[in-house]
Amino acid sequence: MRQVPGPDNRLAAQAPYSASAGLDYRLPGGAWEVGASVTWQGGGPVRLSAQRGSDSAAARQLDLYARWQAGRHARLRVAVSGLLQPSELEAASYADTSGGQRRVVHSPSAPALRVTFEQAL
Repeated sequence: MRQVPGPDNRLAAQAPYSASAGLDYRLPGGAWEVGASVTWQGGGPVRLSAQRGSDSAAARQLDLYARWQAGRHARLRVAVSGLLQPSELEAASYADTSGGQRRVVHSPSAPALRVTFEQAL
C-alpha cells in the first residue's frame, strides 16, 4: 500500500479491529441449552488510490439460540440472528482536480428467526 498516499491507506476489506465472544449454557436438568454470540467489526475510511476512497460503518451482530433435547434422538432449536445490526451503511468517493462524487448505499435488514426440528431415524 506504499503507492497509495495516506491517511487510511489499508487494504479495502481489512477491518481496523474485530472481536467476538460466545456463551453456551446447559440449564439444570440437561434438556435445555441456551447460548449467545456477539461480534464487533470496526469500520471507517479506506483510501483505495490517490483519487478513490470508501467508508463503512462499524458492524455489530448478536445471535441467540435455545435448544430443547426432546428425547434421545429429537431436538428442537430456535435461533434469532442479526439483533444488533439493523442496517448496513457504505460510502464510496472519487475526487480529482476536476471535481468529485460520493455515493452512499444504505442496506436495511431485519433480524432472522429460524426454527429447526431434528429427528434421527
